[in-house]
Amino acid sequence: MLLITEAPLKLRVRSEYARCRLTEAAYDAALDALHPALHEVTSADERSWLREALAGPLALAVEAALDVLVTELGHMVDDAPPALRRKIEQTPRWRTPGWE
Repeated sequence: MLLITEAPLKLRVRSEYARCRLTEAAYDAALDALHPALHEVTSADERSWLREALAGPLALAVEAALDVLVTELGHMVDDAPPALRRKIEQTPRWRTPGWE
């Protein structure tokens, strides 16, 4: 299991801060996708409804994205060139039991 400053990568990537930043980005992407339909959305009620309606789809998308990110970051570090991997191993921020 990949550790960063003694915390598993999965916990760090799934932190509330990371989740919030990704949710904001996904919300912006959703609004961009819906933009032509939203040019008429002006009332507070419509904006409130939209935020609530997007909450479920955004939560699902964020969880899926975080799962993929954890997996891919692990593969990335595993596949790093030997010299770079040694530097990562020697950095106190990155520790993985069993790396050789």
